[in-house]
Amino acid sequence: MDLNWLRDFECLARTQNFTRAADERNITQSAFSRRIKALESWVGLPLVNRATYPVQLTDAGLQFLPVATAAMSQLSESRQTLRDADRGEHRFIRFSVLHTISVNFLANRIETLQHSMPDIRTRVISDSLSTCCELLVEGAVDIMLCYTHNAVSLTIDEKAFDRKDLLTDRLIPVAAAEPALKNRWDLDAPNGKDIPYLAYERTSVLGIGVEKTIGRKPFQAETINV
Repeated sequence: MDLNWLRDFECLARTQNFTRAADERNITQSAFSRRIKALESWVGLPLVNRATYPVQLTDAGLQFLPVATAAMSQLSESRQTLRDADRGEHRFIRFSVLHTISVNFLANRIETLQHSMPDIRTRVISDSLSTCCELLVEGAVDIMLCYTHNAVSLTIDEKAFDRKDLLTDRLIPVAAAEPALKNRWDLDAPNGKDIPYLAYERTSVLGIGVEKTIGRKPFQAETINV
């Protein structure tokens, strides 16, 4: 049993859509479907009726959903209780953070803090956006660092947490002058041909931001907050 299977199943039951659930879980739809099938194999019964739209749970799925939800809640509460008991006087400040922010931003900030506050203790979990959100919601971390963009919705209730924008980056496409002139690349051309470009991984926050804006006419540079 993988705890992610239960999280996937809860997400699918809530969204009633494989594509939307896979996006929310930040994995490909094929990988998401395999994990749902793996859970069904573990239970020994179909949990989802794939012939309906939107997706509906089977009778077994309806019975299993509250069990899965309670199991996730109990595990999270037990973990938090153990961590709270172990903190004592030397409490860690725990971060969940995207990989790029961990390397390019947080590491230097922690090093600076340790010079001025030698007793500070930190733990950093570097992972995907969906996992970082889960850790924050479950209380497993104190602070989450991520990118925000108007094309990307976080899988948390933002009203439940305090938010502070630390930095703003402006993403601007650039090209070598010679091929740009030779091929007459123009992002603002109303019927211009597709322009080849290098971008971020499409499932990442930056990748989604680029994909959502690169074809907008007229083109505008986008801002990304950290």
